[in-house]
Amino acid sequence: MNIKQAISKLLYDMNIDPAEYRVIFKHQQGECWDVPFNYLSFNGNYFSYGESSTQYPLHRIVAIYKKKGEFLIKRKYSPNQVEILPKKIELIPGVYIGKIYDEFTIARYAWLIIQHTEELLSIDREGALEILGDYTQKEEFMVIKKGYFKGTIATQNKIL
Repeated sequence: MNIKQAISKLLYDMNIDPAEYRVIFKHQQGECWDVPFNYLSFNGNYFSYGESSTQYPLHRIVAIYKKKGEFLIKRKYSPNQVEILPKKIELIPGVYIGKIYDEFTIARYAWLIIQHTEELLSIDREGALEILGDYTQKEEFMVIKKGYFKGTIATQNKIL
């Protein structure tokens, strides 16, 4: 399978969730970036990462893999020169995420927002949940009532 076929498969195969895949590409001078597939935008033979307007040619992609370790594409690269992105997202306990980021950004970084919010649960449960939106408590479960994360359930310092 070549790079274009792998990208097409991830974009158009309804049985595959592109959010489960990551892409490693040559950024510059031997440095590679490892990024979630859904952070990339494709335009013909080029792609861009995140909000950047920088266009990279498709041949810079050295690997496309599932988080469980299954590779669709794997070419030669040095694993010790790979930087995993994104590193972190700014969250303020008690401040609704929608006041900081637009809905598109929230959707793109949802997994990271959930991951960081879950880390905050043991420190400040109420403040952490308010990041995701207004919530209601039913016994030991907290349920987000509205916003992008509506219906998200938290219990025992875990987000389900």
